[in-house]
Amino acid sequence: MSEPKKPQDRKAKVSDAVTVRGINLTIPKSRIEDWEVIEGVATMQDEDSTGADKLVASVRTMRRLFGEDYSRVKSELRKANGGTLGGEDMGSFLTEVFEAINPN
Repeated sequence: MSEPKKPQDRKAKVSDAVTVRGINLTIPKSRIEDWEVIEGVATMQDEDSTGADKLVASVRTMRRLFGEDYSRVKSELRKANGGTLGGEDMGSFLTEVFEAINPN
């Protein structure tokens, strides 16, 4: 006799693979939960942080989160923007990635 089936977890699962603006990324859960990524996001959202602190935190966070794909992300976004890449576009891309990683 076979074992009874166990109910499946009904929570939405956080996916490692995401596509944002046509850019395919694989972001392991370990990177999402990395303390330096969390710390960077906190700095970016902190109203008391200076603009320079937020900029440095966003660059470090994106490098850590995207890993080996960081240069490719910049290149693909630059191509999509006619050869230029601004901080606002990178910031909004990062926000879209976090939304795609965990849509809840």
